[in-house]
This record gives sequence, structure tokens and C-alpha cells, in this order.
Amino acid sequence: MAARAGDWRTAAETGGLLAAGSLAVYGLRAALTHWFAVTPAAALLDPEVAPHLTPASFPWLDCLAMVAGLGLLPVVYEWRLRRITPSEIGFRGASARSLLLSVGVGLALWGWGRLGAGLLDLPVARTISLGNAPVLALAWVCTVAAEEVFFRGIIQRRLTPCVGPALALLAASALFAFVPHVQAHPRVNLLVRLPAGVVLGLLYHRTRSLLPPVLAHWLLNMLVAMG
Repeated sequence: MAARAGDWRTAAETGGLLAAGSLAVYGLRAALTHWFAVTPAAALLDPEVAPHLTPASFPWLDCLAMVAGLGLLPVVYEWRLRRITPSEIGFRGASARSLLLSVGVGLALWGWGRLGAGLLDLPVARTISLGNAPVLALAWVCTVAAEEVFFRGIIQRRLTPCVGPALALLAASALFAFVPHVQAHPRVNLLVRLPAGVVLGLLYHRTRSLLPPVLAHWLLNMLVAMG
């Protein structure tokens, strides 16, 4: 009973972290929009805007809001209050074999995304240009790392002892597919982002490192940007 009560507390605490992280992101975005004329991170996906972004107009502040809400806030909570080491969360190295596997996973997920776009009859837009490629690559590092830390290193890791690795992976993948992409097409979230989350979660579960899923996720986003 004590272990079950502990599991319920962990699950409830994880839900609280999900709510706190999401509120922090959207709260910071609202504040920055009110105080500054910031470019929204959604511009990274806009084929009419993204190719013309410059370092001065890039959504750095919006990306930093994601890093703070999804990355720093839960990591500091785990580290300082729960005494969970960064290594336990997944801040550790990975083997060359794992990194090579990550590249293959990124390519495979890109192919699946193209197939999904075809099945849903959705346009595939190019959002990268010669001018914005370096800053786009850096922006995706920030946003991808924040999402992987939160949904794999925090949510999936925390839920695993409570509900088992399979259900924890599915729950974290579903949250990843729909929470940060709430304004995206629901069928894209279900058909493309949910399976991508499952595969990225399997990478994390297998390697116990955030580096492989971050690399695969970043490569996927860059390939999608190329159209």
C-alpha cells in the first residue's frame, strides 16, 4: 500500500510539473508579447515568414520561454528539491553507436512524416533558406532540447516506476504530441507526432541518455524545414 501511495503521489506530482511547465511557457510568452514585440516561435514553421527571418527578428525570447518552462524549471525542481542528479534525468553521454542510430531514426521519422503528409493531403512547405539556416539550427536545438528534457527526462522517467515503461512511454508520447502542438492539425499530431514521440521515447529508454532523442528530434526538424 505504501508503494502504491508513493506511486500515486509521484503521478500527481508529475501532473503538477506538467501544469507548472506549460503555464510557465505560456505565461512567459504572454509577458514577453506584452512587454516586447517578440516574434513567436510559431514563425519557425511558417513558410511565408521563416525563410526571411534574420538573427535580429528570430524568436529567441519565445524559444527561451520554452527552455525555461520545459527545461530549467523541472530540472531545478528535481535536482534541488528531489535530489535527482542530472545524470539520472539523462544528462549523460551516449555511445557512437547510439548517436548513429539516432541519425537513422531522424531520417526514418522524416520519411514517416512525409508519408503522413501525403496520406492527409497536406502541403509540405520549405521553411529554411541559406540566410536563416544557422540560426534556425540553433533555435531548433533550444526548443528540441527543452521538449526532450521535459517529456522524456521528466515525464517518462517519473511515470515509469508508477505505471511501467510501456504505459509511461505512451503517456509521455501522447502529451508530447498534443500539449505543445495544441494548435496543430489533430490528425498530424495523432498520425505523425505521436509515433515520433514513441520512437524518441524508446531511444531514451534504451540509452538512458537525452542526447540520442535530442539529436534525432533536431535532425527531423531540420529535414522537415527543408521541405
